[in-house]
Amino acid sequence: AHLNLGIGLEASGDAEGAIRCYETALELDPQEVFARYNLGKLLFSRGAPDRAAPLLMDALRLKPDFPDALVVLAAIQEALASPADALATLQAALRLRPDDRLALRNCGVLLGKLRRWAEAESCLRRAIAADTDDAEAACALGNALVHLGQSEDAASWYRTALRVRPDYPEALCALGCILVDRGNLEQARPLLARAIELRPAFAEAHVGLGNLRHAERHLAEAAASYRRAIAIDAHF
Repeated sequence: AHLNLGIGLEASGDAEGAIRCYETALELDPQEVFARYNLGKLLFSRGAPDRAAPLLMDALRLKPDFPDALVVLAAIQEALASPADALATLQAALRLRPDDRLALRNCGVLLGKLRRWAEAESCLRRAIAADTDDAEAACALGNALVHLGQSEDAASWYRTALRVRPDYPEALCALGCILVDRGNLEQARPLLARAIELRPAFAEAHVGLGNLRHAERHLAEAAASYRRAIAIDAHF
């Protein structure tokens, strides 16, 4: 009853009430797998990966064949800067459920962060086959294709992501940057401007806008964009 009440409270937006219910359920039955899973997932979503990780690991100890818990645990491991562990966890989830769209997408995104672009492409294409409206997978596939030297195909996937989610800053910026590289400055301008409007502290978009202004020979404005990008992220 406490578990089900927690699920209802979480669905209605009462996270604190849900946490109390899940904790009560675990006091009454320490072996309650779904209370551990739900509590861990909720704590992670509220920015507490250190508290969430042991709950998910306990859930998996009690129920090893639990792909949903593996997907959440992988996200926690990535947040705790353990990408190799996160990848292994996602691969374990996919062995249990090979067509899990979320596991496929997250695995593809993570492979991209690890710069394993060909593997990322394969995983993301499978994710999109499982869910053609997954804008994040489409955008991540575009990123993989850019790094594989296939910018034309990448642009089509960024457009796919924007058809599903028109205000997607990463896709707007990435497509805008490709258009700048091609010399299509007027098409690129509104995309980069919108990306910055949606996310003012978006260093990549400011770099893209700087490249556009540089191509137009507006050097002072280009320098201002580059300075803004460096102020946001010193690595630029």
